Amino acid sequence: MKRQITQHLPTCGLALGATASELATTHATLKEKMQRSAYTDYFTRTEREGMREELAKISTRYQTLTGHGLR
Repeated sequence: MKRQITQHLPTCGLALGATASELATTHATLKEKMQRSAYTDYFTRTEREGMREELAKISTRYQTLTGHGLR
């Protein structure tokens, strides 16, 4: 049985109130989970799309704090 995506994604409020280092760590962790799921098929396509959206939000917030984007 697949887990619900809400268990794996940081909440937007948490990500928006975080420091730059916390955002970078959260982004790296979430990106790794998303990339691994392409091989393991642990998450559905819809869940991976949600992860991409969350990664974009985190990257945008990081860019406003530091002036540099996350990849």
